Amino acid sequence: MSRDIPLKGVVFYTSLFVVSIKNKYSKKGMSIQIKGFISSKNETYKKHSEILIACIKAGIKELPKETAEYFGSKCPNKDLLEEKLKIEVPITEWSNNHSSGVEIIVSEIPEGVCKIIFTKSCSYCS
Repeated sequence: MSRDIPLKGVVFYTSLFVVSIKNKYSKKGMSIQIKGFISSKNETYKKHSEILIACIKAGIKELPKETAEYFGSKCPNKDLLEEKLKIEVPITEWSNNHSSGVEIIVSEIPEGVCKIIFTKSCSYCS
């Protein structure tokens, strides 16, 4: 008998979030990576990325306060452009006697997230 678990508390974390799930009857397991992404066409992203690029080209060593807060760094660096496209999305793990997984609360997904990718890998899958 299967039972649906309603999505009521899951949050997505960007690229480094990994949920490891192991079957209690087996030593084999699987992991799920959950990544959230904003669009490079997002107006806020475009505004701050243009400022970042202008600072790099002009040789300015410190970003303006608002742009530094947006990127989480005072130093202009092109790597910040790609990093900012990845968004942390909160999740909640759950399990019962026969299943385990993660839930995502849709209302808690950060503004601007246009895509969420789930990547599954497992030691027993071919």
